[in-house]
Amino acid sequence: LLVPQSLGLVKRSGTKGDIDIGNYAMGDKYASVFSAAIPTLTKIESINLTNNRLTNKGAMAIFSNLPLQLKRIDLSTNNISAPTYTLIAEILQESTRNLKELILDNNRAGDAGAIILAQALESNMSLSFLSLSKNEISDPGAGALSQMLRYNLSLTVLFLHWNNIKGKG
Repeated sequence: LLVPQSLGLVKRSGTKGDIDIGNYAMGDKYASVFSAAIPTLTKIESINLTNNRLTNKGAMAIFSNLPLQLKRIDLSTNNISAPTYTLIAEILQESTRNLKELILDNNRAGDAGAIILAQALESNMSLSFLSLSKNEISDPGAGALSQMLRYNLSLTVLFLHWNNIKGKG
């Protein structure tokens, strides 16, 4: 049973809108309900979903309904893994997307998540900011990201601090 809550989610600034649901601890059930409403929210450019107890189920529901005009999404401090990173990679490869900033800090992506994203980003020409800090990425993941940077011309900021990268990465 989901009890409706008034959250004040959409904050408009002129003709643009931001959704800030950071630290609401919504969990997967509310994420599923929220994801169904996303297509009705026109002109949304930014979604903050930091620290919402999301697992792959909730995150994938949201990523499946992201609007094409979305420029920024922050999914930091949740509990997502390879299946969600695979869906994110598919979205990053869509040429109709205009996503500029992707923040995935503190999600334990590990090398598998980093490699999945690196492969998708080799051909992505819209993302300019990616943060993968605190994701337990080590040399294999860092190596894949390093290789990606040889081909990707749009990514100008890549944060990888607080990972397990040694000299080889």
